[in-house]
Amino acid sequence: MALNNRWWLVAVGLAVTCIIAAACVYPTAMLAPGPLSAGHRTLGEDCFACHQAGHGATSERCQSCHHLADIGLHNTQHRPLPAEAKRVGFHQHLAEKNCLACHQEHAGSAAALPHRKFSHALLEPHIRTRCNACHSSPKDGMHQDFKEQCSACHRQQAWLPATFDHTRWFPLSGDHAARCATCHPQTRTAAGSIVRRNFKVYTCYGCHEHSVSGIRAEHAEEGIRNLSDCIRCHRNGREHGEGGEGGEDD
Repeated sequence: MALNNRWWLVAVGLAVTCIIAAACVYPTAMLAPGPLSAGHRTLGEDCFACHQAGHGATSERCQSCHHLADIGLHNTQHRPLPAEAKRVGFHQHLAEKNCLACHQEHAGSAAALPHRKFSHALLEPHIRTRCNACHSSPKDGMHQDFKEQCSACHRQQAWLPATFDHTRWFPLSGDHAARCATCHPQTRTAAGSIVRRNFKVYTCYGCHEHSVSGIRAEHAEEGIRNLSDCIRCHRNGREHGEGGEGGEDD
């Protein structure tokens, strides 16, 4: 009985020795979950380019080749990526610089694991409100003069739908496709300092050169006393509010 136990231990020892030896001689075949991704195939079987003995792959090894500020803009040789392949560089602003939290390597079993989707919550808190650090303002009449935070109308989860629809209040069409500053000018204090633009306040006098007294006299005939909210009656910008979205009772 003791002899059988001895041979059993010898057999197990030999098997373990063979496995360890094979892992040392053929590490890729024995240990790798699958072939490397296309971007890392030039590493061949150099496991220690990414893995640290006893610790596995580490973010520090990733960042020794991939400089955070260059990701999406330059390759690991610091050459600019083709224009069509460029993305916004944001990895240097991640709150946690853990590459493995979002990215998986090898095209074997790890390929079935989804890459973590980008979320603004991954960014450092101070950068989350600086939309223009990564995004360019749309080149249209609605946005070109808008200097407020994007969060005034948009959510970080998705650009659309926006929480503000200008057409709901006044359609920016025809002669009224104006710049924001035309209807929402900046104001100054008595000391001369500029007050932050308030988009809840508007004026039609940026284009319509009416006199206050003339407007008051004309509307008094209709019994209208509130002259500070033109679009209440003139929703489409026409004199009598015809067509479209006009009408005081809308």
